[in-house]
Amino acid sequence: MRKHKREIKSRDEIEEILGLARVMRLALCVDDQPYVVPLNFGYRDGVLYFHCAQKGRKLDMIRRNPNVSFEVESDVEIITGELSCDWTTHFRSVIGFGRATVVEDEAEKRLGMDVLMAHHKAKPSEYDPHNFKLATIVRIDIDEMTGKKYLGRQPA
Repeated sequence: MRKHKREIKSRDEIEEILGLARVMRLALCVDDQPYVVPLNFGYRDGVLYFHCAQKGRKLDMIRRNPNVSFEVESDVEIITGELSCDWTTHFRSVIGFGRATVVEDEAEKRLGMDVLMAHHKAKPSEYDPHNFKLATIVRIDIDEMTGKKYLGRQPA
């Protein structure tokens, strides 16, 4: 990281950002063709979960190359100024790398959906059997994560 003062080294703070974020951007790449997609997600114990349809570009790419990158942010605020060079952005963000796996086990599929629902402050419940069967759950086992923040000039 070029600006080391902005690096977040605390695992607790990185997990706090993951807990606050509502959208994850997932980056995939196959045959030198990058693809980024925003998703709802859930996080627990070093694992991300998201759901999607049974068919589509995301799943096709994951099946061909399960290596992924992701990004989330919280506390984003645009700070305006008189001159364009005076503008800045306050933020906290997390970028990570991992491996995506389509969940086949029904118990883990339910766990993934429960984690996703809890992340968005919804109570896990019984899921409509038809809709649950149609949903695909993907697990991302995180290999590494880094955090970065800028919340304004810090006193020297």
